[in-house]
Amino acid sequence: MFEYMNHSMTFFHGIWMFVFWAIFIFILFSLFKKDSNKSSLEILEQRLAKGEISIEEFEKLKNTLSKNDD
Repeated sequence: MFEYMNHSMTFFHGIWMFVFWAIFIFILFSLFKKDSNKSSLEILEQRLAKGEISIEEFEKLKNTLSKNDD
């Protein structure tokens, strides 16, 4: 059925198809990665806004973070 095709040519097509999909999937994951570039203070502010921590906890953690930065 595929007598006209060179076997090495089909092998290279497979490799390039794999490379294409690997790059495509890598780009998709890098576009949709969440919270990777947020600072710890931004995450802390989000937790306060969501109500996960109280204002007292926020201030305490914020002071701890500022001490660690120095």
